[in-house]
Amino acid sequence: MSMPWSISIEQSGPNTARVVFCPTGVSAGPTFAVREPRFEPVPIPDTGAVTVCEGRVQVCVRPDGRFPHADNLRIEWTSRGQKRTWRPGELDHENLGAAFFALDNLWRDYVPAGVRPADPMVGYDDHIWNTAVLTAAIEKAYKGIHGKYPETEERNTDVRRLVTGRPPLLFPDWPAEVCKAYDIVRRSPPGLLTRSGLSLFRDGTPPWDAQAEWIGAIPDPQPFVLYLVYHDCDWRLAVRELTGLLGPIPRIPSSLLGVWYSNYAPFGAADLQKIVAGFAEHDLPLDTISVDMDWHDGGWYGYGWNPELFPDPDAFAAWLRRENLKATFNIHPLYVPATEPRLEEFKQAAGHSGEVFGEAGDWHPFQANTLKIDIENPRHVQAYLELHGRAEDAGCDFWWIDGSVLRPDGRDDSSWLNHVYRSHLANRTGHTPIVLARAGGLGGHRDVILFTGDACSQWEVLAFEVEASIRAAGGLIAYVSHDIGGFWHDTKDRPTNQPPDHLYARWLQFGCLSPIMRLHSFNGVREPWRFAPDTLRVTRRFMQLRMRLMPYLDRLVDEAHETGLPPLRPMWFEFDSDEAYECTGQYMLGECLLVAPVTREDAKVRYWLPPGAWHDAFANRTLTGPTWVDEKVPVQLMPLWLKDGASLDLARPMRKVRSVMLGLRETVCGPGWAVRSIQ
Repeated sequence: MSMPWSISIEQSGPNTARVVFCPTGVSAGPTFAVREPRFEPVPIPDTGAVTVCEGRVQVCVRPDGRFPHADNLRIEWTSRGQKRTWRPGELDHENLGAAFFALDNLWRDYVPAGVRPADPMVGYDDHIWNTAVLTAAIEKAYKGIHGKYPETEERNTDVRRLVTGRPPLLFPDWPAEVCKAYDIVRRSPPGLLTRSGLSLFRDGTPPWDAQAEWIGAIPDPQPFVLYLVYHDCDWRLAVRELTGLLGPIPRIPSSLLGVWYSNYAPFGAADLQKIVAGFAEHDLPLDTISVDMDWHDGGWYGYGWNPELFPDPDAFAAWLRRENLKATFNIHPLYVPATEPRLEEFKQAAGHSGEVFGEAGDWHPFQANTLKIDIENPRHVQAYLELHGRAEDAGCDFWWIDGSVLRPDGRDDSSWLNHVYRSHLANRTGHTPIVLARAGGLGGHRDVILFTGDACSQWEVLAFEVEASIRAAGGLIAYVSHDIGGFWHDTKDRPTNQPPDHLYARWLQFGCLSPIMRLHSFNGVREPWRFAPDTLRVTRRFMQLRMRLMPYLDRLVDEAHETGLPPLRPMWFEFDSDEAYECTGQYMLGECLLVAPVTREDAKVRYWLPPGAWHDAFANRTLTGPTWVDEKVPVQLMPLWLKDGASLDLARPMRKVRSVMLGLRETVCGPGWAVRSIQ
């Protein structure tokens, strides 16, 4: 006989409630996502109908001892004058989407379009995927047949054959799991915000032990906890309620609003010093160095310095301080290589009795000859994090976590991984840092700048990265970091990893008017001075503009932390119209700047100006909306508009955020304000 389920309805304030189905002997306490649930039970009358959210939502239940289904749970509400109903099994087709967990291996042939409907019965984290799920499915299916992974180019060829409707080369027919993965990546994942006016989402994250500050094992069966956040499409209210429930958006340091640089190449201290000197020589700002994986020995995994590339880590750290640079170090997490000199010391401290993986097995080839860490074992984690101390002592301000982790039940555990790293550095340094990582799970917004990963350098990918940044607001992700210029080169169009000048310039313009601006590639060319002189001038101009906007960007960071409003906002956050919801290629940077990045090779762009007067940043023109604008934009410009009546406090164009924030400022307004502000 199946275990009976009890039902309770609870409320927290005027806009948030939850419905809880618990199996006998199990209670719904704090979770990783909702660490401080402040809910009061609402009596359930004999009719089973309970009114919550100040009478605007009615929850109807019929206790029958069963898990929620269409006959024992119904939710009714009114939004925008329209009556609405939801029952288990029904999908939310008005969901506004979220960002993918990452955009690894994204190629022009399968750029997503639209949003996958949300199923509130499924845990929120089960909706979030990495676009690399497609290539991973091909690899897994091939290995299941042949006992080894396919060559990368063979895999990529079959991806292109799949999306163009051709038969595979690696298989007799397309495996079912590959077709399922393709269906997943064709649309953006659903998020927490919906035009239905009532956000419904299930919390499936692990239990939270506040005293130990650690997660516990997920019980089987797990309580079903469905959250209801009533907002009636008032997005300021929605994000305030959601961050009040799930935790605030982090307040990132001002220095991280500056320009970042990295390259996945065997760069050592001397190479990075040369790059930094190049930024100074060409009068370009730079605040953060992202040191990719070759800082350490041991191959893909490692925790000790690479003596060939970094012969004197202390001298490297001193140089970073002299240059007033922040540094994040790349780490592929949770595996210790057999070559690690401290391996036996680690195993003893961790109480780790596992064996080192061999050359072949169910694991990925990168994980051969390594020892795996259990990220949910406190003793493992404490000993594992001690391996990071040498890098942290020699210049690593925060970690770039280049990887993810799955729980034993197959669920993604990367939000917990990111939290562990951030908490570790907070305890070690006394300040609250951030991590650069792939992310997207419920509550995961509290710890990260979302690193979208290894996408291809193509116009279509640039266009989707703009859309992905906009949709990230639906998952409370305020800081999204793309590889400016793309990571992989387009092997069909060019043999080297240097994008065409116009593509690079457009990607850089988008980055300069985004919360995070990070140049990165796979052994490619992204240094502005290695492009044509005209492109260098465009680069310098927009980097100067970014530095001048620093007081405004810094204020948006404070606002995000305090209110939940992201710096980069969908148009519908600010303007209530159907046209605003159609805008997937433009956004508001704060409340007064409208940005429409150019993402086509022919330089054509179509964007919408909302009601009111708008001032062109680069020309002496003012247009009055609402109106759609179609134009061809020269590469030295981009559509950037200031709302009428607004003004901006601009800083002097210096090369360091710290200097900018301490320097003089001027107030600008009206048309042509950017032309008057930058060279």
